Amino acid sequence: MRLPPVDGSRSPASGPVPTDLGIAGRFDARQLRTTTAVNLLAILTGLVAGYGAIGFRFLIGFFQNSILHGRLGFELVSPIEQTRGPWMIGIPAVGFLVVAYLVRTFAREARGHGVPEVIEAVMTRGGRMRKRVVSIKALASSLTIAAGGSVGREGPIVQIGSAAGSTLGQWFQVRGKNLKTLVGCGAAGAVAATFNTPIAGVVFAIELIVLELNPRSFIPLVISSVFATVVSRWHLGNERPSSCPNTSWSTPANWCSTWGWVCWPGSWAA
Repeated sequence: MRLPPVDGSRSPASGPVPTDLGIAGRFDARQLRTTTAVNLLAILTGLVAGYGAIGFRFLIGFFQNSILHGRLGFELVSPIEQTRGPWMIGIPAVGFLVVAYLVRTFAREARGHGVPEVIEAVMTRGGRMRKRVVSIKALASSLTIAAGGSVGREGPIVQIGSAAGSTLGQWFQVRGKNLKTLVGCGAAGAVAATFNTPIAGVVFAIELIVLELNPRSFIPLVISSVFATVVSRWHLGNERPSSCPNTSWSTPANWCSTWGWVCWPGSWAA
């Protein structure tokens, strides 16, 4: 880098502006462009994860209404109120057979809980996940939940959001740690939008997906989680993911549960 003379013959302010930034300057400029691009992709990932969480919820409601009630609807319903009668016994078995066919035929990595598969993709494949995982996992998991399978929304939505972040990163040719960060952005946004918990989504992604805490990864995670939460609250409202029913301590079952909590520390001490 060429510096202006310092002998007083010419003031540095009146000299020409240096155009060669040197190695350090070029590195900083390149780093700034990369960070800006990752943050912009984090916004896009958060929006996709937010709408993906909403779509997954509506897909579960669609299959629940279709399978359990024989009607068209997208709201979540309770399986206790099903109208299939004795046929309800065979519905889980048929649903599991359909899910097994989908997973074995189209995307074997879509089987399982969802979170371990994402961790494996980050550790062994640098965060690369196939695009079809998004649709196959959403379809298979929604069918499983609607048919009465013993699963929840956390694992599937983490894999769906992570696969969406990985797909966007591969489309824009993101590599290395930045791709892993986008996978974490997808997971954070999906958890935040599904359970209306933006902070928990960021913490979840840091602890299980990204496995590091620095500004280069933390800021995109926060951005994705916030945008996903905004999308969820815009369409579904600021609702709680679950609620506890009102209970009365006058029933024997409540007293038994209370004694269980009282005796639990004693069992560890023994």
